Amino acid sequence: MSLTRRSLSERISVRHGLSLREARALVDSIFDEMAKAISARETVKLANFGSFSVHQAPAPPRRNPKTDAHTDITELKRLTFKPSRTLLERVKDQA
Repeated sequence: MSLTRRSLSERISVRHGLSLREARALVDSIFDEMAKAISARETVKLANFGSFSVHQAPAPPRRNPKTDAHTDITELKRLTFKPSRTLLERVKDQA
Protein backbone atom coordinates (compact mmCIF):
# COMPACT_ATOMS: atom_id res chain seq x y z
CA MET A 1 0.00 0.00 0.00
CA SER A 2 1.22 3.49 -0.83
CA LEU A 3 0.91 6.62 1.23
CA THR A 4 -0.68 9.21 -1.04
CA ARG A 5 -1.49 12.86 -0.45
CA ARG A 6 -5.10 11.90 0.04
CA SER A 7 -4.42 9.17 2.59
CA LEU A 8 -1.94 11.43 4.39
CA SER A 9 -4.59 14.15 4.55
CA GLU A 10 -7.12 11.68 5.93
CA ARG A 11 -4.72 10.48 8.65
CA ILE A 12 -3.89 14.05 9.68
CA SER A 13 -7.57 14.93 9.70
CA VAL A 14 -8.43 12.07 12.07
CA ARG A 15 -5.36 12.42 14.29
CA HIS A 16 -5.59 16.18 14.82
CA GLY A 17 -9.33 16.74 14.61
CA LEU A 18 -9.19 18.84 11.45
CA SER A 19 -11.69 18.82 8.65
CA LEU A 20 -10.57 16.92 5.58
CA ARG A 21 -10.45 20.19 3.62
CA GLU A 22 -8.15 21.79 6.23
CA ALA A 23 -5.90 18.74 6.32
CA ARG A 24 -5.64 18.69 2.51
CA ALA A 25 -4.77 22.38 2.47
CA LEU A 26 -2.09 21.77 5.11
CA VAL A 27 -0.54 18.84 3.24
CA ASP A 28 -0.62 20.72 -0.08
CA SER A 29 0.94 23.78 1.54
CA ILE A 30 3.79 21.73 3.02
CA PHE A 31 4.56 19.99 -0.28
CA ASP A 32 4.32 23.24 -2.22
CA GLU A 33 6.83 24.92 0.08
CA MET A 34 9.16 21.93 -0.17
CA ALA A 35 8.92 21.97 -3.97
CA LYS A 36 9.66 25.72 -4.08
CA ALA A 37 12.71 25.31 -1.88
CA ILE A 38 14.03 22.36 -3.87
CA SER A 39 13.52 24.14 -7.20
CA ALA A 40 15.43 27.11 -5.75
CA ARG A 41 18.26 24.63 -5.02
CA GLU A 42 17.80 24.83 -1.25
CA THR A 43 18.27 21.74 0.89
CA VAL A 44 15.12 20.62 2.67
CA LYS A 45 15.97 19.03 6.03
CA LEU A 46 13.30 17.25 8.03
CA ALA A 47 14.42 16.21 11.51
CA ASN A 48 14.28 12.46 12.16
CA PHE A 49 13.31 11.87 8.53
CA GLY A 50 16.03 13.01 6.12
CA SER A 51 17.05 15.68 3.66
CA PHE A 52 16.30 16.43 0.03
CA SER A 53 18.82 18.25 -2.13
CA VAL A 54 19.68 18.86 -5.77
CA HIS A 55 23.09 17.72 -6.94
CA GLN A 56 24.61 18.88 -10.20
CA ALA A 57 26.81 16.58 -12.19
CA PRO A 58 28.97 17.81 -15.04
CA ALA A 59 27.63 17.15 -18.49
CA PRO A 60 28.88 13.82 -19.77
CA PRO A 61 30.76 13.93 -23.07
CA ARG A 62 28.62 13.03 -26.06
CA ARG A 63 29.81 12.08 -29.49
CA ASN A 64 27.95 11.33 -32.69
CA PRO A 65 29.43 8.00 -33.81
CA LYS A 66 28.62 8.67 -37.46
CA THR A 67 30.31 12.07 -37.78
CA ASP A 68 32.58 11.86 -34.72
CA ALA A 69 31.29 15.33 -33.80
CA HIS A 70 31.20 16.20 -30.12
CA THR A 71 27.92 17.55 -28.80
CA ASP A 72 27.37 19.78 -25.80
CA ILE A 73 24.52 18.96 -23.47
CA THR A 74 23.38 20.64 -20.29
CA GLU A 75 24.52 19.66 -16.83
CA LEU A 76 22.63 16.89 -15.14
CA LYS A 77 20.59 17.81 -12.07
CA ARG A 78 19.48 15.07 -9.72
CA LEU A 79 17.19 15.22 -6.74
CA THR A 80 18.60 13.13 -3.93
CA PHE A 81 17.19 12.00 -0.61
CA LYS A 82 19.40 11.09 2.31
CA PRO A 83 17.50 9.36 5.11
CA SER A 84 18.30 10.23 8.71
CA ARG A 85 19.78 7.68 11.07
CA THR A 86 16.53 7.63 13.01
CA LEU A 87 14.53 6.71 9.90
CA LEU A 88 17.06 4.07 8.89
CA GLU A 89 16.87 2.50 12.36
CA ARG A 90 13.05 2.50 12.28
CA VAL A 91 13.07 0.77 8.89
CA LYS A 92 15.67 -1.71 10.06
CA ASP A 93 13.68 -2.51 13.20
CA GLN A 94 10.51 -3.13 11.14
CA ALA A 95 12.21 -5.68 8.89
